[in-house]
Amino acid sequence: MNKFGESFIVTMSISLLIGVLCEILILGYGTKIMEIIYGLNDETLSVAGEYLNVAGLTIGINLILFNFSSYFKNINKSHILVYSLTAASIVNVCVDYVLVYGKFGFPELGAIGAAIGSVIGYTMSLLLSIFFFRK
Repeated sequence: MNKFGESFIVTMSISLLIGVLCEILILGYGTKIMEIIYGLNDETLSVAGEYLNVAGLTIGINLILFNFSSYFKNINKSHILVYSLTAASIVNVCVDYVLVYGKFGFPELGAIGAAIGSVIGYTMSLLLSIFFFRK
């Protein structure tokens, strides 16, 4: 394996580890941190905490996407980033509409629906990046 391949694997591993640690921190202390930093009232804090618990998954996904971003830029294929992020945005908006407002028979989930939309959108971008990386 060449030096770039070794570096890429190490940065991916570190990104995944940081993402998992951040999600554990969010699940354990996210609401308390938001209460201290932002001074949110109980109702707002409850909704924000529910959103953060789900949306926190995007931290690790985003870190991995940053690595793919560097890779595609280095091989002069930055257009792949445009494709994957455009697809992610479209999926996010569509899933948000369906889950936030409860359309097409889905339950109305509000902020949690928006968080799920973000996770699904970023996951779509990650899957496309992996597809083009393997190609």
